[in-house]
Amino acid sequence: MTTPDWTSIKADYVENVETRMTLAEVAAKWGVPDGTVRARAAREGWCDERQQFTTKLAQVRQEKIIEMAAEAQAIFPSQVILVAHRHLAKIMDLLKEPDLDVGKLQKLTTALANVQKVFKGTTS
Repeated sequence: MTTPDWTSIKADYVENVETRMTLAEVAAKWGVPDGTVRARAAREGWCDERQQFTTKLAQVRQEKIIEMAAEAQAIFPSQVILVAHRHLAKIMDLLKEPDLDVGKLQKLTTALANVQKVFKGTTS
């Protein structure tokens, strides 16, 4: 009989968060008696390690979410400014037209005012 690959067996139980196998499932997968796996897991504290691994993974994921949100928040004002410039350019083009569409001008200036409010909200 070959010696079980305890490093891989333990990793399957502790670190495989996608499947979250039970000790019995891990034992069956690796062809090791359930009692042997349970005894080794208890002796080496696999359950505590699994909980610590899961907690650390959740923490890392949360930090990544916060980092991504901060990056998005950092570029948002420049995106708002770009939108404001585009609206202003459309207003300028509209003012050059011989037959000024006042309704369209009102909509664009209202939209520009709303963009300015958004920008003020991002910089305060």
